[in-house]
Amino acid sequence: MVRCADKATAEKVNAKAIPSLVFYDGDGQEFLQKAVTNGEGIENAALSIEAAMKEALEKYAPKPVSWASGEVAGVLEQGASEKKPVVLVFVDDKESSKEFLESLNDRWIVKHHDKAIFVQAPYDRESDLCKEWRVGQAPTALLVNASAERPSDRVVEKCTQSKVANVKSLFLKGLPKFQKALLK
Repeated sequence: MVRCADKATAEKVNAKAIPSLVFYDGDGQEFLQKAVTNGEGIENAALSIEAAMKEALEKYAPKPVSWASGEVAGVLEQGASEKKPVVLVFVDDKESSKEFLESLNDRWIVKHHDKAIFVQAPYDRESDLCKEWRVGQAPTALLVNASAERPSDRVVEKCTQSKVANVKSLFLKGLPKFQKALLK
């Protein structure tokens, strides 16, 4: 958060009004900007600041992933038609898979939810699906370009770690690669 109470600071952060509160996420990207109203005295200014803080916390809060339903093949077709990456998540019933699924709900990841289609698949080393995608452990998340012509080009990025930072890198590394592949 940046408090913009002077013109120089307001210009640096492109504030729309003075005074303002500008909120940034952990990646340094602005996600909310609110003007502070102080027309009726200090009490109104405090209420204005409190309302802005509350809105920022709600906007930048952990949220569950909206999982696509249906077979993986159908979800991949949907991803190809919508030109969105598909996050194919292989999980089992172990604690590491539960931690991985929970990390997808983290506030650092939430801003990427609308950029992809998420689908879960059960991990079974002997299944055709795991063999097709060359998945050797659970949990594994694949950021998939369903539009790619060659199967070898479909997996854009892979993550097998359940820590939030590792899951975040799936998106930070994978989404630009996906966008670049669409432009080819």
